[in-house]
Amino acid sequence: MNSLLTSRQVVDLAVVAFKDRDLRSPAEANAFFYEYGIGNAVDYPVNPYERFEYYRTLLSKLQASDPQKFAAVHKGTPLYFLSWLAFDLHRFETALHFMDAAIAEDKRLGPGWFNNPGPQALMLNGKVQAARRTVEALASRIDKELNRFGKHYGVKFSLDTFLRQFAEPQLKHRTPAIVAGFYAFVLEFDDRAAEIGLRSAPMLGSYQPLFLHLFKGGLLLETVLKDALPQFDRQTLGVILSSSYFKNRVGFNPALEEVSITTVCTDAASTSPESAFVTTWRLRNMIGHSLIREPLSKLPDDYLTLAQQEINAFLYSVFKLYA
Repeated sequence: MNSLLTSRQVVDLAVVAFKDRDLRSPAEANAFFYEYGIGNAVDYPVNPYERFEYYRTLLSKLQASDPQKFAAVHKGTPLYFLSWLAFDLHRFETALHFMDAAIAEDKRLGPGWFNNPGPQALMLNGKVQAARRTVEALASRIDKELNRFGKHYGVKFSLDTFLRQFAEPQLKHRTPAIVAGFYAFVLEFDDRAAEIGLRSAPMLGSYQPLFLHLFKGGLLLETVLKDALPQFDRQTLGVILSSSYFKNRVGFNPALEEVSITTVCTDAASTSPESAFVTTWRLRNMIGHSLIREPLSKLPDDYLTLAQQEINAFLYSVFKLYA
């Protein structure tokens, strides 16, 4: 992009070129988006917000100029950069939304799509990435969570096993949604945990960001269970966990009982796998009906325990049901 032009001028030029050029081949489309793209900094974030807004404006203007042509053109490159920049902004759900969209673009190319940077980003393969620093940091974070999980339950569940038995089949035969959702949950957990400590009075103020994040953990568990056990697709999480089929596959039925948030926190200290499922079910039910709850008495410890128990329930489900 010509540094002497404003971003608005470059977008205007891109719209004219978009109308004039054919762009039916992916190679032509990629060349166009590299010519009128702004990219991202390789080693560390530099102006990620401005770059993110540039790409979003560019795609919006192109779509408005010719919706039919926009729908047909391969847009993997700008969507990939939107995802990378959203990671730099710690907008993790947005990042994985655009990565999912980039993967959908790659799938339209036919055989070989799985080896492209988008799918390989969710496979945590940094070697083929422009966004290598981001993908390798994500791989390290997920590996750390798997190691913690393995030590907690005394099992071997490596990153390679997680990717081979769960992530790869999901991307190839199902949808990237569950894999992306898990990554986003773990990354958001780190941000929420750090932010708690910045409050001068942790007991005061809104708990909405924490509760909404914990609610997502329950939804994530329910989603992976319904994917692994499709006969329960229209059932509630409680019905699934109480079923004989779940017991036969996982080894137990967790004792489900509604309690106060204080008791949820106390009981979550248990190290059993049953406790992880009970905690997640309680939070799913409790927060699904109201964000107004009595204060968490021990922050950040309560929040850390609850979120890790939800991660435990998810990983235990993957470990048992996708082996």
